[in-house]
Amino acid sequence: MTRTRMVALLAAIAALAFAGQAAAASKMFVGGQDDRSFQLLANRGELLDRAVNEAGWKILRTNVAWYTVAPTRPANGADSNDPAYNFAALDELVNNARARGLDVLITIFGTPGWAAVNGPPCNGLPNPTGCLMPKKLSDLTNFARAVSSRYGSKVRFYTVWNEANTGRFLFPQYKNGKPVSPANYVKLYKAAYKGIKAGNPKAKVAIGLTSPRGRKGIQNKGTDQLFPLDFMKGVAKACGRSCKFDAYAHNPYPTNAKAPATQGLPFPSVNLSKLGPFVNEIKKAFKLRKAPKLWITEMGFRTNPPDPKAMSASQQAQSAKKSLQIAKANKNVELYIWFILQDDSGAPAPTAWEAGGGLLDSTGAPKPALAAFAAIARGIQKPY
Repeated sequence: MTRTRMVALLAAIAALAFAGQAAAASKMFVGGQDDRSFQLLANRGELLDRAVNEAGWKILRTNVAWYTVAPTRPANGADSNDPAYNFAALDELVNNARARGLDVLITIFGTPGWAAVNGPPCNGLPNPTGCLMPKKLSDLTNFARAVSSRYGSKVRFYTVWNEANTGRFLFPQYKNGKPVSPANYVKLYKAAYKGIKAGNPKAKVAIGLTSPRGRKGIQNKGTDQLFPLDFMKGVAKACGRSCKFDAYAHNPYPTNAKAPATQGLPFPSVNLSKLGPFVNEIKKAFKLRKAPKLWITEMGFRTNPPDPKAMSASQQAQSAKKSLQIAKANKNVELYIWFILQDDSGAPAPTAWEAGGGLLDSTGAPKPALAAFAAIARGIQKPY
């Protein structure tokens, strides 16, 4: 063999090895969220089994509402055994998940009344003060520490607040006509991050967790909503160099219940079509040396029935499959969460996703999306 051919052969082998590494890099954690099914229903153990065995989930996300776990002020907020805390439901969920080999992602959010600043009630939340800032950020730090120390290595992934670019979850979005939610979110994030890391130094924590779209105009209500690109840039500016994070979290839903996974939206909205450009914008805004990891913390498509405004079951299956393929194609996507496992046929607005977003219908019968989702998920799961 000539030297030229030998060099060409070695180059080809190196290229194949690099391609294999690139393919491996596109692996991600794939799972879902369904707090109602896994915490409230009598057959929650059976449903968790189905999430693992039929849907192919390997990670479970759950929202941990501070106002639910701590309805009254604890004497020692950093101690999860303080009698003011009620961790019973979360204990059961985490233990049930881990017993089935599921990793866990916890989203901490929702200021309780005793901790909140004075303000108007939040639209759409079960607790009227859940979207308001805490008077003392140290109270949030203590709560985050109580959660992370309680579960230790059982919970490796955390996010702070849910869709903080919306007035429904963080109010106000504006003050005197200027956005204030990004800077307020940074205060929440830093406070919770400090507590999470104090309780579990090895925990991975994502910043952001934004809704995919915003609204023009200011109403000074819970319906105010910053566009995710604008919110992210505001967060980066407020952070400067002081925010540490392992990923940026985002919920890239389509704009309406009939829109497919391939729907294209222009910035400053961010759906699946904009994942790559959004990662580039995050890198630029935070002045990072390399592109950050992206966590898709909610994704889903509703069906008709039960939602008359939604897509058919076969279209849901196509979009579920395509959404996973789009996520896999972006090497920076590390995690994908589907919302939800089973329909709740009686779910009213604003919980309409629970009325049709399931891979199972309300009777537990599988929709076509169940098999379509599992077939892709099992092939791209990231090993623990």
